[in-house]
Amino acid sequence: MSIFLKRWAFVDYENQPQSLHFIGQRNDYNCVLVFFGAQQKVTVELNKSLILRLIRIENMGKNNLDFHLTYYLGKYDVKLDKRIAFDIFTKDTGFDHLIQFIEPI
Repeated sequence: MSIFLKRWAFVDYENQPQSLHFIGQRNDYNCVLVFFGAQQKVTVELNKSLILRLIRIENMGKNNLDFHLTYYLGKYDVKLDKRIAFDIFTKDTGFDHLIQFIEPI
């Protein structure tokens, strides 16, 4: 049995748009935050019981979307119950270092 009450998904839509299909097939996510660029259109069909937040990043720049996603991770980590698991859907390997940094805490 998992120690987590809920699971939240943080989706880097720029490089993992297909992850929304994967998330939609599962029943263990409660909230999905989708980060996408100003020029992108998001198409999504998810379970109606999910909380879906679409976060458009207007300004363009190297790793700009990643910085915004990281900000939201930190914001919700401080704010929410520690029994909520966060899953990051991205191809960017820079998040690996962040996860290694925070896991021991």
